[in-house]
Amino acid sequence: MRPTRVEIDLCAIKGNLEAIRAWTKTKVMMAIKADAYGHGAQVVGRFVQEHRLADMLGVSCIEEGIHLREAGISLPILVFGLINNRDDCDTIFSHRLTPTLVDRAPVKDLVAAARKWNRPVPVHLKTDTGMGRLGLTPDESIALARDIAEVPEIRISGIYTHFPVSDVPGHPFTPVQIAAFTDLIDRLKTHGISTGSRHCANSGAILNHEGTYLDMVRPGILCYGLYPSPEIPKTLKVVPAMALKTAIIFTKRVKKGTGLSYGLTYRAPKDTCIATIPIGYADGFPRSLSNIARVTIQGKTYPVVGRICMDQSLIDLGDDLYPVGQEVTVFGREGITAETLASWNNTIPYEITCNMSRRVPRTYSNDIPASRP
Repeated sequence: MRPTRVEIDLCAIKGNLEAIRAWTKTKVMMAIKADAYGHGAQVVGRFVQEHRLADMLGVSCIEEGIHLREAGISLPILVFGLINNRDDCDTIFSHRLTPTLVDRAPVKDLVAAARKWNRPVPVHLKTDTGMGRLGLTPDESIALARDIAEVPEIRISGIYTHFPVSDVPGHPFTPVQIAAFTDLIDRLKTHGISTGSRHCANSGAILNHEGTYLDMVRPGILCYGLYPSPEIPKTLKVVPAMALKTAIIFTKRVKKGTGLSYGLTYRAPKDTCIATIPIGYADGFPRSLSNIARVTIQGKTYPVVGRICMDQSLIDLGDDLYPVGQEVTVFGREGITAETLASWNNTIPYEITCNMSRRVPRTYSNDIPASRP
């Protein structure tokens, strides 16, 4: 069996969520979309539920909500994405998911489903204060909320918006959004409309904008121990939960000038020892990091040389010698982390963790305890 695996420290996730709750002093909706940012949504979701670490979970689509329910997770689940048809509405009811409403399009189907299932459906309204993706303007959202308030089959249980630059310290746009969202809530109140839980604070806002905590915060990348941008002050201490590890499967000496891997983009600058590790771009190790990345062996870093292949990569050990089977850390919880790979690749740590291939097994420390009585 390949030694390549992703290790997930559930204790780190627990500590991160506890730190977020202590910092914000409010309810927490954990973003667990994209398979918990590559960490494994079913295992992470069960762990979070059993340790009472979050009040609600957030997913991108109905399918992700079903995946959590099939794992026995009973926490409230908000679907950030859209309802597309009546079948979606039935699934919302059958799996007790909370949909997001961004316009009037699904209202008729939701009403029909509520009558079929003989119970009202809780929804969260999303307003667009500047992200530009989903949601009506605040003025249009007021009209929508007033219409929904007259429909007994639909209950507004939350309202939210999203920030595109909350992770940029001092950016003037986020305060404008905060003001627009606050004004919307105040105007709804004057119309006698209850909005339920108000939430807008993503990871960046948790760190940069204390006034956004409201009834609930909505952290994503912070839950997994990473920061949303390199510029943001790391005032809240979190610990990375993910490590990507493999092992040496082959070593050999090569002479100075020997070309290595596809394209022969690297030539040994001297006689050296080259090790092969069974990890490549099909595993989520970006090919764009060829001749850029470094890996860690016994606390010492070594360069990845030549092009990263689909299934294998090469590292230059110089004159150091390691046996076949020697553990290699591609990124871990200290030293070279997912944030380090992101900086090398001119991207964000979200992309690094989410791109971990499903063919790479996840292993978990801190076994899931038995359910509480």
